[in-house]
Amino acid sequence: MKVRVESSRILKPLYGGDDRPRAADAAEHVPLTPFDRVTDDAHIAVLFAYRPPTPPNSVLVRALAVALAAYREWAGRLSADGDGKPVILLNDAGVRLVEAYVDAPHDACVSPDPSPSWLALHPSPDEGPGELLQVQLTRFACGALVVGFTMYHRVADGPATTQFLVDWCRAARGAPVRPPARDRAALCAPRDPPAVEFEHLGTELASERFPAAVEEEAMATAARPVATQKVHFSEEFLARLKQAAGGAGSTFECVVAHVWRAMTRARGLPGGETTRVRISVDGRHRMRPPLPREYFGNVILWAYPRAKARDLTAQPLRYAVDLIRGEIARVGDRYFKSFIDFAASEAAEGLVSTVDPDQWVLKPNVDVDSWLRFPIRELDIGGGGGGCPFYFIPSYYPVEGLMFLVPSSRGLVGEGRQSRSIDAYVSLFEEDMDVFRRICYSLDDNDDHHHHHHTETTAMKVRVESSRILKPLYGGDDRPRAADATEHVPLTPFDRVTDDAHIAVLFAYRPPTPPNSVLVRALAVALAAYREWAGRLSADGDGKPVILLNDAGVRLVEAYVDAPHDACVSPDPSPSWLALHPSPDEGPGELLQVQLTRFACGALVVGFTMYHRVADGPATTQFLVDWCRAARGAPVRRRRATARALRPARPAGRRVRAPRDGARVRALPRGRRGGGDGDRRQARRDAEGALQRGVSGQAEAGGGRGRQHVRVRRRARLAAMTRARGCRRRDHPRAHLRRRRHRMRPPSPASTSERADLTAQPLRYAVDLIRGEIARVGDRYFKSFIDFAASEAAEGLVSTVDPDQWVLKPNVDVDSWLRFPIRELDIGGGGGGCPFYFIPSYYPVEGLMFLVPSSRGLVGEGRQSRSIDAYVSLFEEDMDVFRRICYSLDDNDDHHHHHHHTETTGE
Repeated sequence: MKVRVESSRILKPLYGGDDRPRAADAAEHVPLTPFDRVTDDAHIAVLFAYRPPTPPNSVLVRALAVALAAYREWAGRLSADGDGKPVILLNDAGVRLVEAYVDAPHDACVSPDPSPSWLALHPSPDEGPGELLQVQLTRFACGALVVGFTMYHRVADGPATTQFLVDWCRAARGAPVRPPARDRAALCAPRDPPAVEFEHLGTELASERFPAAVEEEAMATAARPVATQKVHFSEEFLARLKQAAGGAGSTFECVVAHVWRAMTRARGLPGGETTRVRISVDGRHRMRPPLPREYFGNVILWAYPRAKARDLTAQPLRYAVDLIRGEIARVGDRYFKSFIDFAASEAAEGLVSTVDPDQWVLKPNVDVDSWLRFPIRELDIGGGGGGCPFYFIPSYYPVEGLMFLVPSSRGLVGEGRQSRSIDAYVSLFEEDMDVFRRICYSLDDNDDHHHHHHTETTAMKVRVESSRILKPLYGGDDRPRAADATEHVPLTPFDRVTDDAHIAVLFAYRPPTPPNSVLVRALAVALAAYREWAGRLSADGDGKPVILLNDAGVRLVEAYVDAPHDACVSPDPSPSWLALHPSPDEGPGELLQVQLTRFACGALVVGFTMYHRVADGPATTQFLVDWCRAARGAPVRRRRATARALRPARPAGRRVRAPRDGARVRALPRGRRGGGDGDRRQARRDAEGALQRGVSGQAEAGGGRGRQHVRVRRRARLAAMTRARGCRRRDHPRAHLRRRRHRMRPPSPASTSERADLTAQPLRYAVDLIRGEIARVGDRYFKSFIDFAASEAAEGLVSTVDPDQWVLKPNVDVDSWLRFPIRELDIGGGGGGCPFYFIPSYYPVEGLMFLVPSSRGLVGEGRQSRSIDAYVSLFEEDMDVFRRICYSLDDNDDHHHHHHHTETTGE
């Protein structure tokens, strides 16, 4: 992400006629209360973002100036009164305003996970020393707007800052700004006589923050790398979490208890070590009488639940919930007034806050900042967009032991209510974070994953929650007439020579995503335009295969996995993937089956099982894109009337240019494809028992979900696979390429090559072979095939594509999805947009190769990453060789020799 700063200036308050301060008020100030002085002596930054359209910057800037006239503290400066006590000088010195631009779409360059790149989206206090508020408006090429808000915490706490942000947004919509309450002196008047009932020395105030020895140790520890992880807790998970706590405690208390325990386990703390969690408590509604909700300043103290690590992890969740609930309840009216009395006493002279802004390691403790009550729906800036921000998040804070709790970026769902799901931003040392990721969704206190040394992926248990038939959803004018009940479309020759099989793909989204109800309705809407999917195979009066457009429906499965996606979905090809999509055996005759699998972390995997003779890759792509459009509320694009007759065969005198028999169709009795049933079963057993798959792509820092990522040229694969298999010199390896709407299994000698030629010749030799054969399959070839398929010579022939063939050796089949528009599979919901992977299911067919756009997704200047993931299947002994040579471009590399190959010269 390249952020171009277009302007940086000071913005001053904009007063109405009667609001302007008198000249005598130039030195007006407000004191810092004891609550202000014990909070963080630091700037805090938040980011919130809007989808287009939004008001222009001029509207937002003017609204900010209007709001500053009511909240003058932000535009002031720190100073001291005559007694040397800290105050905020209300001198209207102004706030920093930065306007910036990113020449790329938001979702293409803003990481959905915590990243140092977020720091470029808000000003740094270093840019304007002394400024108490800094605002950055960053526009993106797509029209999105990110507001970066950097505020000095001793001016206001979270509730007060929230109030200011809401009033700024009101001003942007043309509504009046509500004046805040700021009687700081009355708030902090000690009682007469004072009554210090609680221990505040060492809790909120201390003579020094850290002894020198402790500080040295902390600095040495801080050199270790810290990772920050966003963890999504769905509403379903939160309900189960509260159930696990026996119904005790609020959602907030249950989440803090759960994450505190998980962090303690992940850190591997000794059983006898004490760990405590620091929780902010707002005094506005706890003090008696309560403070006005509009009070502007800090009224925060902290609860400190603590426990021995062994007790926290060995006792049930309810133990931690009760600790937290009890400590929060203790910080009530008496506690707040006791603190005020202590802070005003001589005993507090010269003491400093125990909150250390320079502390980067909190281990064994935890700090919690909760924004769960933030009224995100009230941050509506107008402009005709979606209203509230599509996320509201903390900036990047890699402080070990820090936890932010934020309303989930799902935004608004259902009946206009805000989603109750939660995003937690947790920071730990990298080695501890690896463990935390695996256990943060586990509610089993006896789970082996709690052990610090555990490093394996958990077994995936998919629980099917429903399986039903979904039928098309028509608009008023689109519903077929009753007379159309037997409407059908014929299978063309192109349909009949493709795979007579179901093909499954998997694509996955990070949270937040729309609820299943939105996706299911969108699927039904898309089916109304693509009726073939909801039809059934049949035959016309002449016995020719057709698709009956009878709206019989598609299979829809909804499932759930009680674990986070990354903890149980293997990043490498695995039979476990088969549980993420329906099997044709579940609904014989169904042409399309869809499975929506939700994970405990909020991730969604879509399993899409389609009958290949209904549509090829580009046509299926078109359907998927339109389904996603419908999920975002966009119209499904009107299709041309279904006309599978394509071009008619040419009249008398038509020419068949190439031999057809044995290329796309062959003269075999139906049911006898590629050998007898016994041969096929044995081949399948051999393949399933001996196949292993490899994945490769492009090497870049941070890429891949556990895959090897090194750039490999696609056209080098045939030679590498041939070397790895140890094919004999007399073998003629052949590549079967499927490229968009090209289908080629070249039968002529020009498409084959002896092993000695393919492996001994330079790479250019194989490239030229492939390029030449692809070029040959042009307009004349397609028309020749149509003519042959319509001739008497084709009667009784069947496709050469055998869905029961599990071993292709010495040949290779290639399925290329490299032109798949993965960025267009945006289902909305406020998440990262496109899927974070789009992959084939598990297909252990020896000699099969899938080429897929890399799971890296989007990089750079808004373009899709050009790196490639290849899914290759070979016998295990061949795969060992393939792994060693697949990145080698040296034709003389010793690894090219097959480790089992013992060819004699006489052969």
